[in-house]
Amino acid sequence: MAAKAAPILVAAFDCEEKLWASVSGLKEKGIGPEFIGVYIGGNGVIPGHHGDMYLVSAFAASRLHDDIRSVFASCGASEFGGPQEMRASHGTVPHPGSIEDRDLKLPLGMEYPDTVRRRTPANGNGSGART
Repeated sequence: MAAKAAPILVAAFDCEEKLWASVSGLKEKGIGPEFIGVYIGGNGVIPGHHGDMYLVSAFAASRLHDDIRSVFASCGASEFGGPQEMRASHGTVPHPGSIEDRDLKLPLGMEYPDTVRRRTPANGNGSGART
C-alpha cells in the first residue's frame, strides 16, 4: 500500500518578497489564509546559516498539491517538500493559520473572526455602537 501524502506542503524562500508573493499566489488558488503558515526568523539548526529563513506552509487536500507546488516554484522557492523533510533541513515548519515573524506570533486568517463590527457614520450604521 502506498503511503498517503502529508496534507501540509512547506517551501523555503531566500527573501521576504518571494515569501509574500507565494502567500498571495496561494490565496489566488483558493487556499484560505487560515490554512497558510508563515515563518520569518533565524535558525540555529543549519550549520553556517546566518540570517533569517523565510518559510511558508499550506494545509490542503492532496488534489490541490500540484497547484501549491506550482505557486511555490513560480515564486522562486529554493526548495519545498513535506513537513518532515523541511523540519529536518530547517529546524521548524510554520503552523498553518499563523505568522511567526522573529519573536512575534500572530494569527493569519480567521483564527480570530471579525465578528464584532463597529457602526460608524462612514458605513451608514450610526455612530460607534456595536452591531
